Amino acid sequence: MNKLPIPVPHKEHLTTRGLRIEVDQGLRDQLRATLASKGTGRLLVGLAWRSANNKLNETYAVNFLDWGPILHVPGLTFVNLQTGDCDAELAAATKGFGIPIAHDEILESRQNIDDYAARVAAMDIVIAPDSDAAAIAAALDVPLLYMALPSTQSSLRSQHRTQIFTQRSSGEWMSVIRDVGLALLDHAVESGATPKRAPYLRTLAQAFANMGRLEDAEHLYRRLAQEPGLAAEGLHQAAFLMHRAGQSEEALNVFDDALTADPSFWHSYNGKGLALAALNRFEDAVATYHRGLAHNPKSGEIHNNLGTSLRCLGRAAEALPHYRQAKSLLPDVASIHLNEASALDELGKTEQSLQAFDDLVARSPDYVDAHYNRSQILLSVGRFDEGWKESVWRLKRPTANARHDLFPQPVWQGEDLRNKKILIWTEQGVGDELLTTSMVPDAIEVAEHVTLLCSERLLPLMRRSFPDATVDHRAEPLPACATDPSLDYQMSQSELGSAFRRSFADFPKRQSFLKADHNLRDSLRRNYQTLRPGTQLVGISWMSPKNYEIGWLKSQNLLSWAPILSVPGITFVNLQYGDRKADLAHARDQLGVDIHQDDDIDPLVDMDAFAAQVAAMDLVVSVSNTTVHTAGALGVPTWVLTATGRGRLWYWFRGQDVSPWYPAVRFLTQEVAGDWTPVLNRCATDLAAWSAKKVDTL
Repeated sequence: MNKLPIPVPHKEHLTTRGLRIEVDQGLRDQLRATLASKGTGRLLVGLAWRSANNKLNETYAVNFLDWGPILHVPGLTFVNLQTGDCDAELAAATKGFGIPIAHDEILESRQNIDDYAARVAAMDIVIAPDSDAAAIAAALDVPLLYMALPSTQSSLRSQHRTQIFTQRSSGEWMSVIRDVGLALLDHAVESGATPKRAPYLRTLAQAFANMGRLEDAEHLYRRLAQEPGLAAEGLHQAAFLMHRAGQSEEALNVFDDALTADPSFWHSYNGKGLALAALNRFEDAVATYHRGLAHNPKSGEIHNNLGTSLRCLGRAAEALPHYRQAKSLLPDVASIHLNEASALDELGKTEQSLQAFDDLVARSPDYVDAHYNRSQILLSVGRFDEGWKESVWRLKRPTANARHDLFPQPVWQGEDLRNKKILIWTEQGVGDELLTTSMVPDAIEVAEHVTLLCSERLLPLMRRSFPDATVDHRAEPLPACATDPSLDYQMSQSELGSAFRRSFADFPKRQSFLKADHNLRDSLRRNYQTLRPGTQLVGISWMSPKNYEIGWLKSQNLLSWAPILSVPGITFVNLQYGDRKADLAHARDQLGVDIHQDDDIDPLVDMDAFAAQVAAMDLVVSVSNTTVHTAGALGVPTWVLTATGRGRLWYWFRGQDVSPWYPAVRFLTQEVAGDWTPVLNRCATDLAAWSAKKVDTL
């Protein structure tokens, strides 16, 4: 083996840790020869991971089973320098990492400190925290990679062949292990033990990414970018991890750096497009994907992602050929088939879409999103029996916040609910929860008793509205009422559809089903009426900011509401949740319209007060969001500015002008996806007629 020269004196005395040690060069050479004959690496690397001094705090120990980044450096022979009983740790590490660690050949050297020093002297490099191995290696001038605590004040810092790697925070050794692995890799490359850094860096970065340690993975990819010819690859991977960690804005600059290094690196056009799409910059994403296809027109990934950005812009017709191209290039990627089927649905090609979903489910019977998306299409066209059965798959989605196994009762499987005690629990966002609450009165009418678990901020409203039910908020641990042994069945609130909404004829003409606090409602109404006496109160909401996937398709800029806001005889009241003070200021400055903002009402905190505010309105005009569900549940006349295609949710159904769920809700729907101008103008015309009619009736 080609060894780095190490100056070790023969029988020379040295003192470390208060001990007088003699290093036997003959024994040292014998150990090197023995290890060289049995190892495959060009460098001998001695390992110790804890101090043998029992008086030392346990933080001086570094878990040996975390040493993968060190043990996977190629071209090395690893040698145990750990004293004490460590056979179990060595066996576990050898089995777990598949890396042999020499130790049996030199057990005799553990008999005294002089022999142990010879063993340390035989090494080309030593890796250790504060221990005898570290102290002896430093004293012998053996290259030492020293793993230190933040508080360590060690004389080793003065040793020129010692590299010190310090914890960033107490107890956190993994970043230290990462950096020691990188330093060891440098030794291996410089000595010729391994020819290239790149394979190790790629493998370890991916391992860290799989562990969820994205910062460590990014660090390694940036090291990869320093290797000759690999700048674009390394920077691209670092940028992609930033995007994955939710730092899409920051990732854009790093993707650009990768493309500067190699303008033909099409992977970075794809990654940059994904980051732009995550920022809702879909037009920019589309342009970026097209630049990527100019360099690689056969990239199925780019075609698929381009199709998705086009769909997000409401341009499903343009998206469809890209999905089909992606499918031809990557026929085994189920998500591409899913996207194609969804685009067909958004184009109104329902039967083709359902056939595509049927084919996808047949080939991937456990594909949760395929079942879930199929259920939404079936429900949207009124095929309720099939749709409700499929919709149960939503509880298997990663985003599901509750499942049947959270509750102890038998799951309802279609049994007769008459004279039964049932537990109904919520598992969706507040808007969908309000929608499905419309079926709770049906359950109360049929069952012997209903226990309802709702969202915490809906609790006062639900208790007031359903005095004959036991109502509590869903929490963990479960409230006592949810574990009542007398309960016969449990079901999610959405599953009420299978029992009570099997056809359009099953929707009752129930004007309202929730009851606002009438005292607060009346007080708010009186206050608002004093703002502009004699005018009608119209609550408005123009955004759906919580829905990342399609919220922006349903939303509008408040300034585009100019035709509506110019209708006379109306006091407009802001019902938009979230901080929209800037929007209100722009409307006041640019349109001359003062929209009333009640700072005492925050629907994100107190839905009961918000319900009273909505109930105080004469009319609500809103895009599809929680405001609509609240108004519809209270029976307040509501006009919904509704998107078409991808932006129209299944429960507004197709071809409907009035909501079956809420008889007080009517739709003003886009004719062309993305074109809101005709809808806004029609709403303004209808609002002017409504206002004039109200004045005539006074």
